Amino acid sequence: MKKKMWGSMFLILALLTAVCVGQAETLEQAVANAFQAIKERDPDQLQRYFTDPKAILDWGSDIPPDDPVLDALLSQLECKVISSSVSGDTAIAETEITNVDFGAVFDEWFEVAIAMVLAEAMSEEDTSYSDDADELLLSMLKREDNTMRTAIVDIRLKKVPSGWAIDTAASEELQDAIFGGMLSYIDPSEDEFE
Repeated sequence: MKKKMWGSMFLILALLTAVCVGQAETLEQAVANAFQAIKERDPDQLQRYFTDPKAILDWGSDIPPDDPVLDALLSQLECKVISSSVSGDTAIAETEITNVDFGAVFDEWFEVAIAMVLAEAMSEEDTSYSDDADELLLSMLKREDNTMRTAIVDIRLKKVPSGWAIDTAASEELQDAIFGGMLSYIDPSEDEFE
């Protein structure tokens, strides 16, 4: 009787362990974790969740890893999976990506920065407003009442040994959404992303 009880308990324990250990990360969890890695610019997690992490964040390789402006821009990044479909080793997640509207902030900043440059040119003092302009952009990006930009983006994923990774082969639309429309603002011909 005791052997049967111990055997049953062992079987239940083994099944519970198999279920807990066997639970793979869902596609939705992988997308959420990938976006958290972007926000934190965590190189290990970026490597884990993107087929080519450089295609997402390295487009501005001249940006230092601790750039406060980029940190401020990424801090408000949000991504919500609306729907998903899996076909073998590939999947598509329809997502809603929201971030600060870079174009709106930049337009406002540019007007003030031009006024600062003109004031500097008219001034007889030997001052430079470039540091002030950088600080202004940073404070504008950190505001809580900024206009937000939302884009609906289909994210392609590939099955990898560790779960799912975002396929960055055609990542311009994704990059544009991540950076609040920065790419389409800089190059208006890319405006199709909105």
